[in-house]
Amino acid sequence: MIFSTTLAVLGAMSSASAISAPVAPAAPHGPILNAIGGVPTPLSWPINSTITMRYDAALGDPSTFPASIVPGSTPRIACNAGAAVWTAIAPISIVDGGLTSATSVGADGTNLVTFSDPALAAAGFIAAAFVFSNVTDGTIFESDIGFSGAFLFDTTGTAPTAFDIQHVAAHEYGHLLGLEHSAIVGSSLFPFTPPGARWARTLADDDIAGIQTLYPTVQTFNAVGAVQGQLTRAFGGVIVPIPGAHILAIDSVDGRVVAATFSDANGNYLLTGVPAGLYNLQAEPLDGPVLPGNLIGTSWATVAFDTTFGEARTGSVTVRNAQITTRNFSAVTPANASIQAMFANCFGIGVSGNPLTTAPLTLVKPPAGLSYNCSLFLNGPGINPTGAPAPAGPMAVNVSPGITITGPFQGGFFTGAGGVMFPYARYQMTITPQVAPGQHNIVLNTYTGPILGQGGQILFSGAIDIVETSPPTAQSIVYGTGCSGLGGPLTMSSTGLPTLGAPYSATVGPFAANEHALLVTTEFAGIDNLSGVSGCTSALLNLGSLLPDPFGVTVGPFGGGPTGTVTFDLSIPNIPILAGFTFHHQAFAVSTSAAVRTSPGLRSVIQ
Repeated sequence: MIFSTTLAVLGAMSSASAISAPVAPAAPHGPILNAIGGVPTPLSWPINSTITMRYDAALGDPSTFPASIVPGSTPRIACNAGAAVWTAIAPISIVDGGLTSATSVGADGTNLVTFSDPALAAAGFIAAAFVFSNVTDGTIFESDIGFSGAFLFDTTGTAPTAFDIQHVAAHEYGHLLGLEHSAIVGSSLFPFTPPGARWARTLADDDIAGIQTLYPTVQTFNAVGAVQGQLTRAFGGVIVPIPGAHILAIDSVDGRVVAATFSDANGNYLLTGVPAGLYNLQAEPLDGPVLPGNLIGTSWATVAFDTTFGEARTGSVTVRNAQITTRNFSAVTPANASIQAMFANCFGIGVSGNPLTTAPLTLVKPPAGLSYNCSLFLNGPGINPTGAPAPAGPMAVNVSPGITITGPFQGGFFTGAGGVMFPYARYQMTITPQVAPGQHNIVLNTYTGPILGQGGQILFSGAIDIVETSPPTAQSIVYGTGCSGLGGPLTMSSTGLPTLGAPYSATVGPFAANEHALLVTTEFAGIDNLSGVSGCTSALLNLGSLLPDPFGVTVGPFGGGPTGTVTFDLSIPNIPILAGFTFHHQAFAVSTSAAVRTSPGLRSVIQ
């Protein structure tokens, strides 16, 4: 007898009611725990298994690829690479078994990767893993991975609205091997992603701790230790446990998030796979962006997650190899609201994103002698929309050695799709060569205010992902469709590549005799940020509501009423610190009739 668990992942949003019941503590970000005979049981393959994956036949020839795959992509190669990041560190083999006529997921004796199952297109998630396991002990014997036909996927990096196949596959293979979702933003098992993201291609420390705990070897078991204990709070004069808390082990020396877990119904936790060293433990409620309903194991449905507690952290905890350290600690009340999305752009790094999208800030480690200054934007219910200084607004603190955040020095509201308003606060962030590669937290000190509760801290776990320095690659990508208006669409093309000291330009048109040509340059990605809500006459009006840009919003040429096409010189000055910076451009055609038209966007990554 079998049962299946559908793992809706990477963007799936769900909710769950919860009641109290005992649950065993989980390992780092946890195996999938399903209730078997009332006992939470981890799902896993037998150790040293060889898992043979078959691909639906449509993937055998680019001419038969489903429409969801961007031309020029290599989906099988990318999926195999997504599996390899896990098998490189665990005693499990995953092999490509070739093609099969099967296209639909299900327990049929075949481990399938498919882009062709029509049922997945209506499910609302980007991709999913389907795990089939024995009802008596949780042993996995079959699993399928399905990519939804409702989204675009590619491997070329040239389709801004498409999802990177290797990134998605790495996430799904983590589930296929039995791992639960993670609340660490930079983890491969984090349940949300924007298009184009690639961070899941590289495993976070927490991913490594999780897979090596689920599939241990003698070497990995003896090379790490563990921390266990109970998280509690005072409630009505009584000490009570905190169930369903997110608990992190943070390296006391360099600030990296090394492992994380969730407390059980009795507030007990177990952090395994932790290398020997000194750590600070910190706990946060699952109040966003990851919520209790995003955990997929059936046993979590029996836990009454406490999302009302506030700050909880310990002093230094010593972890020794092959030993378990016990540390109990307590939280304060009430909780502070969460940070749920962010955006940054840094000289010399070129990070950008939509401030309404949750994704890690992947920043390269600066070379010796050079620091990066960044504009950091945070939004979510924990951000005071007035951006006022203390005591009404949040104040940033140093999150790790080598990273400082100060401010906020500006705040307000961002206009999203459909005119929805979102609060944001802008900070100054500096990255220095002392920062350690890995996942780092953003921590805000908060004060009494109408939104922020009674003070304490807001933790955005694993939000900054530091990677080793690598040279940037010049990119010039046209994206989106713009707004055609009454005069038809504008087109945009570029000549050359955005390289320091080299010619680079954008040509836009055609313009009518009564139109003015404008070009807006901003650090923000996405057509919606420039053209505003649907309806061409509103496009120019929304220029005034753009979030502040370190360069300002530049417009030109203005006046004169050009006809035909206009070429804008976008040449980059030979200033080394600009290498890696990302610009976004969009052209406007403005006439006296207010029939504003916009071009597609142009994203420029400077080399």
